[in-house]
Amino acid sequence: MNLEQQQYIEKLTKQRANFEAKMRMVYNEGNTRHSHAEISDWLKCFHCMLARKNQMEAKRKIGMDNPRNYMKWRKRNTLGYDDRLRRAQENIYKF
Repeated sequence: MNLEQQQYIEKLTKQRANFEAKMRMVYNEGNTRHSHAEISDWLKCFHCMLARKNQMEAKRKIGMDNPRNYMKWRKRNTLGYDDRLRRAQENIYKF
């Protein structure tokens, strides 16, 4: 493996570590200790409203201004990560 490939693998793993930490932060901000039987109850619940507001603020902190950007970021970092890393390690990518 040459230096360029090693740098690519390090970049992938670093992105993955940052992604997991940021996603954990977003999920923890939106957690509540209770549940609702109906979605309408969930929408009216004061504690759940605060959790949703905190989750939106956490997304803004990581640079996601709208849901479309957030979903693109999440897909890009979750789908195919293991496959990309495996290909890089097997030297399939052409550098």
